[in-house]
Amino acid sequence: MATGSPARVDNLDALRAVAVLLVISFHYRLLAVGWIGVWIFFVISGFLISRILLDYKARFGIVDYLGVFYARRALRIFPIYYLYIGLWSVIALVAFVPKDFAVLPLLTYTFNFVKWSPGYDGSRIFSHLWSLAVEEQFYLVYPLVVFAFGRRGLTRALIAVILVSPLLRGIVGAWAFAQQPEAEYAGRVVFVSSFLHADAFAVGGFIALFESAIRTLPARRFLAGAGGVLLLCAGALAINGFVWWSGPLPTTAEPYFVGPTSLGLPVNPFRQWQHVWLYSFLDVAAGLAICVILRALQRPLIAAAPLNAIGRISYGVYLFHFPLISVVHRAFPGVVEQTPLGLVLFAFYLAAVLGLAALSFRFIETPFNNRKPVRLGSARLARLGAAE
Repeated sequence: MATGSPARVDNLDALRAVAVLLVISFHYRLLAVGWIGVWIFFVISGFLISRILLDYKARFGIVDYLGVFYARRALRIFPIYYLYIGLWSVIALVAFVPKDFAVLPLLTYTFNFVKWSPGYDGSRIFSHLWSLAVEEQFYLVYPLVVFAFGRRGLTRALIAVILVSPLLRGIVGAWAFAQQPEAEYAGRVVFVSSFLHADAFAVGGFIALFESAIRTLPARRFLAGAGGVLLLCAGALAINGFVWWSGPLPTTAEPYFVGPTSLGLPVNPFRQWQHVWLYSFLDVAAGLAICVILRALQRPLIAAAPLNAIGRISYGVYLFHFPLISVVHRAFPGVVEQTPLGLVLFAFYLAAVLGLAALSFRFIETPFNNRKPVRLGSARLARLGAAE
């Protein structure tokens, strides 16, 4: 049977699950470093979308290449997203208006730039949607890049993006600080700007280009390379942690964001030039995790089955998790998250999020996924679930 994308990668959904669970733990105020899960998502997206586009490029002309890709992306992403926005729009009309309810940016996937406002005050309803805007903006540009370049040219382009992005973050960070001399604001501008994080998607794309080589790399060479990268990452973390905890902590941020569970890696990083190098570090670490899956975990693992199951519904989990935190806080006010009672409530909350996402996947997302076209003008459909 013809399909619309390459075969699934075993256990990659488990990495998706790790990413979304990190984000949930961050927003629930259990783990301040959990925001890094978003960058894991970015690198995974770069890898998966590159695999799909390279496959389409080999099979289609430009019309089917772009048409099939965008049709399948729309059927995967839009239904549940616009249903979410629509439901909250109705609530805004009859009950209350969320403080960051910006209709046009939400509808056009440009909500990340709303956070450029110095006075931005986010809600648990919309503030997490900035990362979906970043991914959608990537989808608009990247397919054209892949189609325009040959393999060698694309490799060079991706390497250039990886090398230039830290420099761009430094320049934009300096500009933002000059406009509003506050580290939190400058860090936030860099944090949400899609054009400053193209390197995350480029790392994923680079891995996709060399997937076959990675899968067949001799074990000793792979272990040596992965071990070397792991040591470099550990060294960078150790140096950063020593410098971070040796000096006074920022006084303008909430204690949770810069406390022990941040591991010296605060959200909206700006201190110690973190806005320049930290994102590159996260990209490499996430890329290494994908390489380990490709080379060493090429078969379904029973132990990873629960995480793979969560990963398959991770889009709904990400979309719904933040508003439900408000429900928990309203129902059980004053409960401290890190206490035994707080952790019990978190377990029930997480079960509710996963249940809602599973229902959404089964009854909303899957019917649209099953209608993804294999090529334009064809009646053939691809049953791929959440493969893309």
